[in-house]
Amino acid sequence: VAYVAMHTLCMSRGGKFKRDDKKNIADFFGVGVWNIQRIWKKAMEQIAEGLDVDVSSQRKGNCGRKP
Repeated sequence: VAYVAMHTLCMSRGGKFKRDDKKNIADFFGVGVWNIQRIWKKAMEQIAEGLDVDVSSQRKGNCGRKP
């Protein structure tokens, strides 16, 4: 969801973020700016490789309480 918000905002501004855009998105989702930057970087790397963008958690099934 954060990636979709960032992509929409970026495209509406001609491909550039303003100074506080990432901070505002981080505040909206209640996470740190570093998390937003990490998601954006991961998405841009996947686009550069020609892949579909998948920024979901890679820890599924391998974290949390063990039975």
